[in-house]
Amino acid sequence: MLIRDPVLIIVAHGTQRSGALPGEVFQGRLQQLLPHFEVRLAFLHSSPDIQTVLEDVLKNQPADILLFPLLFSQSIDTVNLLSPTTENIEGSRAQILPAAGCLPGFGRMLTHRVVDSTLPLNGKVRNPAVFLVSHGRKSDRRPARNFLEIRNAVARSLGHNEVYNVQLEGCFPLDQWRERTQNRKAVFIPLMAGDGFHCRVDIPAAVDMRPDENLRILSPVGTWWELSVLLAEYVNLRWLDGGSEYSGPISRKLTRTCRCLVEK
Repeated sequence: MLIRDPVLIIVAHGTQRSGALPGEVFQGRLQQLLPHFEVRLAFLHSSPDIQTVLEDVLKNQPADILLFPLLFSQSIDTVNLLSPTTENIEGSRAQILPAAGCLPGFGRMLTHRVVDSTLPLNGKVRNPAVFLVSHGRKSDRRPARNFLEIRNAVARSLGHNEVYNVQLEGCFPLDQWRERTQNRKAVFIPLMAGDGFHCRVDIPAAVDMRPDENLRILSPVGTWWELSVLLAEYVNLRWLDGGSEYSGPISRKLTRTCRCLVEK
């Protein structure tokens, strides 16, 4: 019997801007970390769309298909969008993995980046305020529940309470971040898949750094190498537990280089 490589499909939101392909760097890194998988990239609202990629994948009749939402909110909207794609799959086991923001170790990963990116202000070391930047919707009155959980995890890890959820749209607006803190040292973390227009233009404009401020806008989380490690280790552990044919070792080297996997 021919055993086909399992398939992991990264599902990103997508963009209407030509030339932008959020998730492409993430896909390349993940393929290196999961050589026993075929890693594909699909989008909810641009091309190639998830249905087209699934149809292509199913031609080879893989035993397992994993869908990974490269999204940071595990909302009911995400489930509703992806669930119909798995209902009519025949001959393959299809699973929807947790969204990126719900992976074990995600909050610890953010914390390490904050610590590594922090520099003294006027020669003095001070904890920065941390702003978790999501897109949001104009109708939002509060952040998504798992964003609040991420915020709490980062605050616990940092040992201080100046960690805030802000949004480009909805409540609380990013451009009003100074109303949340008197701290002039801050780190902004875009909870986004790729370095598109929001990250290159909208976020810097809303932050609007002044001469007396020490501010850092980090790269979007969807481009971080640590995120691909988190997912690779999650998939290896869960897939092995599920009785897969694959019997390769869990990477100790990766857990050493990505501390958020092993620190509680």
